[in-house]
Amino acid sequence: MKFVKTVILVAVCLAVGVAGGFVEGFSYGKKSAKADQDFANVGHGKVVELNAKPTAPAATTAPATAVTPAPTAPAATPAAPAATPAAAPATPANGWDKVGTKTLSQQAVIGDDDEKKAAPAAAAPAAPAAPAPAAGPAAAPTSGAATYAISADDSTLDWTGYKQVAGEKVGMSGMFGGFSGTVNVPGGNLEQMSFDVAIKTATINSENAILTGVLKSSMFFDVATYPEAKLVSQKIVKNGEQYVATVAWTMRDKTIGYELPLTIKESGNSITATCEVFIDRNQWGVGPAVYENKDLNISLPILPEVKVKFEMVANKK
Repeated sequence: MKFVKTVILVAVCLAVGVAGGFVEGFSYGKKSAKADQDFANVGHGKVVELNAKPTAPAATTAPATAVTPAPTAPAATPAAPAATPAAAPATPANGWDKVGTKTLSQQAVIGDDDEKKAAPAAAAPAAPAAPAPAAGPAAAPTSGAATYAISADDSTLDWTGYKQVAGEKVGMSGMFGGFSGTVNVPGGNLEQMSFDVAIKTATINSENAILTGVLKSSMFFDVATYPEAKLVSQKIVKNGEQYVATVAWTMRDKTIGYELPLTIKESGNSITATCEVFIDRNQWGVGPAVYENKDLNISLPILPEVKVKFEMVANKK
């Protein structure tokens, strides 16, 4: 009887072992198929130079030269010599080079005949009073600006890393549970939107407890030394139905410029931004090319591509 019980126990153990192997193999098979699908369908983010922005000042230089054409003012000045020499210095002092000319103060343009009549009448000194209304346009930027706070309870920030097993790509997924940030939308214009997101690296989690511990170590995110990662928008451009955001992405105290595709939707007092894209972890020096664990006799190549998928929900303050 004892012998029969032993045989039954061994049979059960073998059955459990075979079933476990089958389940594990089936799981790996599903992960490989999913990885192939991801690599075929998800786009790769573009690395960009963040210091390329300084070219913008060139645009401000052009307008300066465009306004300078006012040297035509000498035509008006000759007519006024007999009037009062003091009136000529008063004109440059107020930034007016020509009577009645449209300038940054938005003064109305008048005709040539009116201009000739106005010049001798010493209307030029009266023009300085007009600059006061120029304060009006400056107030425009304050209209319609809205600030939103990212809700961690309503948002998700997931990732999938990939290793090579017997020539197959196998994905291992996880998430970050702690993050916060703000979104600003001036005048309801999403292309003028800006955002910043701070992520607590210690809140990283994965489907495997051992992997989670490794990711928190100095080999990967080194959460003790670098407790925070950040995404700060630099500009946003509409591209068809989507938006492309250029962000300054900081991890391990290294900032890389990335272009991310965003789908943005507004609903009531909320804005939702979704994104799914591949990034290259090597840009920040996160993790080695091969993971080795001598105690467990493990040596696995780790692919540089990491799929990042997030849905950020921000509510108006």
